[in-house]
Amino acid sequence: MKMDCKHYNYSDIVVVFSLPASAGIFYYNLELLRRIKASYIKIMIVLPSRWEHYALRLILREIKTLMGMPRKTSRDIILVGAGLPKLPRIFSIGFREFLLFYNFLQIGTYGDIIHFTWPRRNYWLKILKGLDKKIVSVSYDIIPLKLPELHPWPRFKRNVDFWKKSDAIIAISENTKKDLISLGVNDEKIFVIYPGVDMQLFRPIPKDVARKELRLPLDKKILLYIGSLEPKRAIPMKALIQAYKSLLEKHKDVVLILAGPFKYVHEKLTDNIIVLRNVPREKLPFLYASADVFVFPTLYEGFGIPPLEAMACGTPVIAPSNSSLPEVIGDTGIYVENPLDAKAWYESIKMLLEDEDLRSYLSKKSVARAKIFSWDRSAEVLREVYEIFSER
Repeated sequence: MKMDCKHYNYSDIVVVFSLPASAGIFYYNLELLRRIKASYIKIMIVLPSRWEHYALRLILREIKTLMGMPRKTSRDIILVGAGLPKLPRIFSIGFREFLLFYNFLQIGTYGDIIHFTWPRRNYWLKILKGLDKKIVSVSYDIIPLKLPELHPWPRFKRNVDFWKKSDAIIAISENTKKDLISLGVNDEKIFVIYPGVDMQLFRPIPKDVARKELRLPLDKKILLYIGSLEPKRAIPMKALIQAYKSLLEKHKDVVLILAGPFKYVHEKLTDNIIVLRNVPREKLPFLYASADVFVFPTLYEGFGIPPLEAMACGTPVIAPSNSSLPEVIGDTGIYVENPLDAKAWYESIKMLLEDEDLRSYLSKKSVARAKIFSWDRSAEVLREVYEIFSER
């Protein structure tokens, strides 16, 4: 089935949207899917086999908004795996794969371009290549290969093979593109599409207004971290907390807030550290705006959405100078050369907290830079990728 489209006349598209564990990856694909303009698109949303790592209500609400998008494009949305979490995991995984394959055989004939938001088993490639389909896949990072001792994932090399055999690969940063090239992926088929930031949601809010909204102290300075505590961040987090404890010896009016989808924190914390779990997305701008400084300890990132959101809210960022983070932050933040160096964290935080003029200067620059990362602009690049392959 094809529909006439005055401005977007490239091929029909099937997007296989696998819900990942990372909220950042989830929103990256969701925001692009909301903006895809094509003559006809089918979106197959593959639900996870287990829900305990997901905010189920949030995801279902977001999917509902996806289904209610303006009908500039004809869209069909198919859910695969609903109800399977009630089954034992070994059965739910196998049955989900069967349902995915069954549904795909039914709808795959519609798509000239098949866009996978996550690599799947290689037999998909063989089948689709045999049907003369163009394959677009996404690479967020290669962290399991960069930090194998922290993120052991023996089957990750299967993802690399999937990318090599795809017709086009979307990389979420230039650094991820460079990493893919180092693995032998043809650079001519890698297209960088940055994540964006919703500047209507993530925006500067007066600090006193934001803190009153969240009932946070008005007379304290606040350091903020938002994100997961997976190993790549949990290990440098120890250095950050050590730096914070040293800071308290001279600055007892500083509070550290750790916010994210974590169940517990391993490090023994002081009374000045506040742990917030699963903050609603609509409250995040208030949390970012409440902070005097946003800190982002990490060993490696494919992109770094939390620093970008902090920048959009006008909160100065301190982060390591590794991986993709300089692409995001540019000259609007303070860099720590070694994320495991507690002294470097201490000196950077102390300098920024004590220099109000510097915080104000970086705040203004951060908001301006955040505007560069537009979801509409990223969706336009994705449209161009589709057009390139519809002509081949």
